[in-house]
Amino acid sequence: MIVIADTSPINYLVLIDAIGILPEMFGEVIIPQAVYKELNHEKAPEPVKRFINDAHAWLRIRDVEVPENTGLDNLGPGEREAIFLAESEKADLLIIDERKGMRAAMQRKLMAVGTLIILEQAAAKGLVDLPNAFEKIKNTSFHVSSELLNEILDRNT
Repeated sequence: MIVIADTSPINYLVLIDAIGILPEMFGEVIIPQAVYKELNHEKAPEPVKRFINDAHAWLRIRDVEVPENTGLDNLGPGEREAIFLAESEKADLLIIDERKGMRAAMQRKLMAVGTLIILEQAAAKGLVDLPNAFEKIKNTSFHVSSELLNEILDRNT
């Protein structure tokens, strides 16, 4: 299974101590170089910078050259490279949170899900406590309404 991840899912899964669900669920995850740079940016949270600079056998970093005129110019570098990589690698799954990036992925007929769905799927496999994970995510800068979190929790009880 080929799984590509954008910056936000890696960032928030690290911050809520749930990053271990990715190798459990998918074995290997690929991120483009731009995502690595965003996770290692000077303004990135310290736990995220520590994580991305440690060696993880399950996390692969790929150099990606996005050609001009791909229709992805309105996205940030991480989203642009993640979507292009997912498309060029014929990825089975793209993990991305940003609304514009998700829309672009769907327009390209990529299978794309966000962090919350990954957490929901992990909870269904017994890999994470969903209410606890959602409590932790509420204490980060992750943009999500309480209504959406409650809706997901309700369908999992």
